[in-house]
Amino acid sequence: MSVPIEVFRREELVGDRNVIGFSALSAREVYGSIREVESVWEHTGTNPVEWEYKAFIGFAPEEDIRPNDRLRLPGFRESFLVKNVQRTRLFLAVTAIRKKRGDI
Repeated sequence: MSVPIEVFRREELVGDRNVIGFSALSAREVYGSIREVESVWEHTGTNPVEWEYKAFIGFAPEEDIRPNDRLRLPGFRESFLVKNVQRTRLFLAVTAIRKKRGDI
């Protein structure tokens, strides 16, 4: 089942005194299949709880998804960062993560 996923790409800019900044390019919508979303949390001592969400998504092989793109998945308020992209003959396999800190 394909769902609409927003893709955000940022462009790296070199400014004054070689300071690297980023400018957001326009968002686009692609359709993909969310295969799995893992949720892991860790709490040690008095430190805040740390969550990590890892999403495994499949796209059509002709889609242009690159590492460091941001994906907004339906049902999640914050975006996921693309870490790994594997292009095969039949589909494009993407692994994206999201980390969060907070109270229990």
